[in-house]
Amino acid sequence: MRRCWTVILMVFVLSLAAFASYSQDFSGEGLPEGFKIVEGDWKVEEGRIVGESPSIAVQGRVVFGPVMDNFVYSVDITFLSAKDNARWCSVFFRASEDGASPYHMFTIRKGSAAQNGTELAFRRPDGQWDVRRKKPYATAFEYNKTYRVTVAVCDDVFLYFIDDELQFAAIETGYRDEGIFGLHVNGCKVAFDNITIEPYDRKKYKAIEGEAE
Repeated sequence: MRRCWTVILMVFVLSLAAFASYSQDFSGEGLPEGFKIVEGDWKVEEGRIVGESPSIAVQGRVVFGPVMDNFVYSVDITFLSAKDNARWCSVFFRASEDGASPYHMFTIRKGSAAQNGTELAFRRPDGQWDVRRKKPYATAFEYNKTYRVTVAVCDDVFLYFIDDELQFAAIETGYRDEGIFGLHVNGCKVAFDNITIEPYDRKKYKAIEGEAE
């Protein structure tokens, strides 16, 4: 009987872990526990984490969070400066714990209204870029204006949003089925805040999944 209760308890604990949520608002001092700088300059300033990459050669990255396969990952993004309008930031996911490639990305350029202003992209195991989808956003991202970026991912379905407006609904085969999360800057300085990571809700996204192809 004791063994039976042990099994039930283990299943219950695993179920709680599967439905756990994660959040971070950078209200403490310094980098939060569990954040690992991979490249670039990262620091917490005025309640936000700010990443800076001085040139296109620096793939500024920080990784954090739980290992998950399906999830909804949301972040506030604010461009502070950029070398030019082609420079970009991204939220990435299904990453390894050391932040090395491969991983999956929602890339947004400072000049987000360009034809390649937003991208559904992967970074391949060899470190090269694998851009699957490109699409202009309605307007260019403004300096010092905050936008809410969300990726909702379930298996091979990728749903990307800016301020709750659908930008991509795609079915793509990636390079990893699970992993942790990250932030990426290239040739720019960007503030990130109010990170939330939640389990994927199939009921909520069922209708939008139908648009993916």
